[in-house]
Amino acid sequence: MTGDELMRRNNLMTNNNQTNGLGASLGRRQFLRRAGAASVAASVTMTGLRVAPADALTCGPLGNRSLVCIHLDGGADGFNMYSPLETSQSGSTWDTYAATRGPMALPRGSLIPAGNGDFGFNQNLPAFADLFNRGDLAVVSNVGPLTGPTTPTDVQAGRRLPQSLFAHDAQARLWQTATATVGGAAQGWGGQIAEVIDGCDNDALVSAAVSALGSSVFLSTAAGGALRLTPNQSLRRMSGYDPTQAGWYPSDQRQRVAAALRTALDAAGSSTSELERLVAGTTERAIITNAELEDVTSSAIDMARGGTLQAQLRLVAQLINNRDRLRMTRQVFFVTMGGWDTHGDQNRRLPVLLNKLNSAVGAFQQALGPNGLDVADSVTTFTTTDFGRTLTSNGDGTDHAWGNHAFVIGGSVNGGRHFGEIPSFATANNPDDVGTGRSFGGRLVPQFSVGQYGATLARWAGVDDEAELDAIFPDLREFDTRNLGFMLS
Repeated sequence: MTGDELMRRNNLMTNNNQTNGLGASLGRRQFLRRAGAASVAASVTMTGLRVAPADALTCGPLGNRSLVCIHLDGGADGFNMYSPLETSQSGSTWDTYAATRGPMALPRGSLIPAGNGDFGFNQNLPAFADLFNRGDLAVVSNVGPLTGPTTPTDVQAGRRLPQSLFAHDAQARLWQTATATVGGAAQGWGGQIAEVIDGCDNDALVSAAVSALGSSVFLSTAAGGALRLTPNQSLRRMSGYDPTQAGWYPSDQRQRVAAALRTALDAAGSSTSELERLVAGTTERAIITNAELEDVTSSAIDMARGGTLQAQLRLVAQLINNRDRLRMTRQVFFVTMGGWDTHGDQNRRLPVLLNKLNSAVGAFQQALGPNGLDVADSVTTFTTTDFGRTLTSNGDGTDHAWGNHAFVIGGSVNGGRHFGEIPSFATANNPDDVGTGRSFGGRLVPQFSVGQYGATLARWAGVDDEAELDAIFPDLREFDTRNLGFMLS
């Protein structure tokens, strides 16, 4: 039986079995994708997503849209990625910045001017500067987990504080769940967006949530999780179904196993039992999906580069390039890059990290651009991290802090500008520092919450319903500004 014949029969089976007992309790598409997890190869995991209410999103008019989250694991020093050159809104100049950052300060002449020259990018981020200057990158200033609008006075009084400030695991979790509480059943805001926009892809072969390097809190949901791929591990077809697989197993036995499975699926497909027909259809769907993913991802597998950011983004680009083939109009991707906890040796380590980040993001954007896939307007890439780092130096690096710059990239970004006031770098009477009125700590209270940042991205992806946004981003209802404006449409 050909793949097309299998697909047609699978569609017939699932269309005829929307109301069976097990399928009805989970939702038909949710059950299909959960059941598929048992049949897909070890290098990929598929699980179910909920279907959004019709009024929670916009589908057709928006066309294809993909969000790509780059998590900089360890707490990236955003203040040495984008720094003041001339007088900023807060009154900070390069001189103020340099006096506060001490040995971590970037030489003024090394910064690449951005926009009108009031700010500059680290010399190791030329692709970021180019994207900013041509209007395809925006800086969102001083973002972090919040429970609501918060001042340094609130911090000193212990009011409205997120849990476990300045702790790696806790703050990475708060960033990825857009909550202020470490425990409980908080779900990832990327996964929840994917659950909503999954309603635009009724015939999609895979889930809307895709991780390019294992599991992540960002894509976790109560319904299950995401499609999890590995950029240096090729997919393998089902060894029981495909007798060409598992070469270590005797050929005659492989042939018998494949024949027995085929017979069982055929019998189940014509069974009077709705459950048996659903299981047969789901298994065949998994077989087809796995084969499609193998074909789609094979050219992106890079054994030499392992799990590097560049290899992950190459895999993402390949999946974006095959959106139509996989019947996916909406996607949420997660990639990650480690090593950003620069307590020591920062002046040597940070340039290496920034060079890798710049190369990977630059190559990715080039691949999406007019000389590549020509889909840059339908892909928005954005950064998250554990937390910002202290403005002050510990002598050889920087320590854990709170607010940080975030970067948003793509053809639909309202780029060439930063959003929000760049925080003050002054050590005396700093209005943004958690130690204002006491001693300067170099840790900044965020101006924008993760919820405001994420909700702006979610709207672009098609999540229109305000109640749905409040459910995904619990802190959002505390803020008057619910859309930060860094997306054009």
